[in-house]
Order: sequence, then C-alpha cells, then structure tokens
Amino acid sequence: LVMYQPQVHSLFKPEVANTANDTHRTLEDTERETIRQSLERNEGRRKATARELNISERTLYRKIKEYGLE
Repeated sequence: LVMYQPQVHSLFKPEVANTANDTHRTLEDTERETIRQSLERNEGRRKATARELNISERTLYRKIKEYGLE
C-alpha cells in the first residue's frame, strides 16, 4: 500500500529556529517577518510583494496595517 501525500508549497513556512527562544515564535511573528522580508526584497513595492507571497493586494495591505509595517 502506497500513500500519496501532496507537497504544499507556500511562502508562509515557519523558519527553522536558531535559538531556544525562537521555538516559541507565534504564527503571527512568522507571518510578520515573512511580509517584512518580502517588502524589503521588493523595495517596498506592495504589488510585487503581494504577487511574491501569492496573496491579494488587499490582504497584504490589511496585514501591513495589522502588523504595523507601514
């Protein structure tokens, strides 16, 4: 019997912990950092950032406001 498990590809994968304290990072912390890094890579261009993260621009704007990344 062979079981198939499809791989899920997402940019919102949790990062590997570097220290013991990192293991307690919340999903929100991980998401905030992922968005911040993407904004930096895209030089603040929100449309390009939304495209890179595979989310709508509206969702990105909401997350930016929610996480204080303005």
